[in-house]
Amino acid sequence: SGDSPHVGLSMGSGAGKSWSARPLMAEASEYSDHRLVLIDRKHTEARNWSHRARVATELDEIRDLFDELEEEGESRLKTIPRGKDVVEISDTRPRITVFVDEGGELISDSKTKHPKDEEGRNSYEDIMTRARTFARKYRAAEIILIWCTQKPALSGDGHGLDSQIAGQMMMRLSLALATSTDTQVVFGNAAIEKGWKAHE
Repeated sequence: SGDSPHVGLSMGSGAGKSWSARPLMAEASEYSDHRLVLIDRKHTEARNWSHRARVATELDEIRDLFDELEEEGESRLKTIPRGKDVVEISDTRPRITVFVDEGGELISDSKTKHPKDEEGRNSYEDIMTRARTFARKYRAAEIILIWCTQKPALSGDGHGLDSQIAGQMMMRLSLALATSTDTQVVFGNAAIEKGWKAHE
């Protein structure tokens, strides 16, 4: 097993994101040393993959799942042998691919104010804080993040990417995008000059 990069998958609404992502999810759930975790605020893909993946759709479920993943990630980091950069995956310590579908929905929903819970929290912003930590820290623990969005903007209403997470995405995939600005966000400022014109 090699060191796997975090992946960003972006494309406009109706461009085929779900169909294009399914081979990645199949690969991430096919082998005994791989596990797929699917976070889906729109529920659609979660229904399709619940037979072969751990799914979380509600914010409380996602928070609990992130608690577990953080504990697992910290445990794994402590076991990396001297001279190695990543943990060795196996049937008992599989690669975990955390697939966030509709990332813009997760960003938006985590900011929404809710009635206070028993611990005095009235938002789920800690979910995004955790997602940033996974992107920055747990690749070496073989916890891989795939972030999918229809709107690859880093700011503004309805933005679908977080700047800290985007900065850790070593592999970026795209189908059709809506604007040249979206193309620049996904592929970098020189993308259009180099002919990477996903908006066309």
